[in-house]
Amino acid sequence: MNITFELAKERTEAILEKLTECGYNVNEPFEGNIPDTFSIDSGACRVVIIDEAHPDFVIKFGCSESDEKYCKREVEIYEEAKKEGLAKYFAWTQYICEYQGRGIYAMEYLDCDEETVDDRSSDYCWELYCEDNDLDEEKAREDWDIRDEFWDSYNDSTDHTYGVVRYLFSLISAGDAVKLDQLMWHWDINDMHAGNWGLRGKQLVMCDYAGYGW
Repeated sequence: MNITFELAKERTEAILEKLTECGYNVNEPFEGNIPDTFSIDSGACRVVIIDEAHPDFVIKFGCSESDEKYCKREVEIYEEAKKEGLAKYFAWTQYICEYQGRGIYAMEYLDCDEETVDDRSSDYCWELYCEDNDLDEEKAREDWDIRDEFWDSYNDSTDHTYGVVRYLFSLISAGDAVKLDQLMWHWDINDMHAGNWGLRGKQLVMCDYAGYGW
């Protein structure tokens, strides 16, 4: 798909028109009706709505007015990633319009298969863990103490040390890995569990990269 602002605006306006017809209220995002082809989800700070009949863009908005800062931050991060030649690792996103007093943002649709992302990254990290610790993989899998120690390491949430980030870095060039690491540290992108990633074809891509807790 050739992503353009014009196409994103067209798709967003079509979604908002259908929501208006249903009497949807963004201030109570889980209270009202949405069209049959729509799905809705949320994280700690933002709501995501997609028209499954036209899955090329999603719309995002803050759970509260103050949470819009996370949407704005993603736009800023994406623009910097584009300047650094790293945009392919981030879902395209832009501000589109105001709707019912809320800022509405469009984001590129990705296949957000959390289980697949988690399985691939944990398998990679498990092999790395056994190799680094000189362990036999088959025997290690039968040792609950070793497995518990591995999972503690894999799920380490300090800064951006999630296993899925380690997995991504194993797939890309060393140059991109260094630049991406610097960008993530600079912006404190610190919430990169498997649910915040998607797939663009075979490419692992961040779709929720505003970070959290700042």
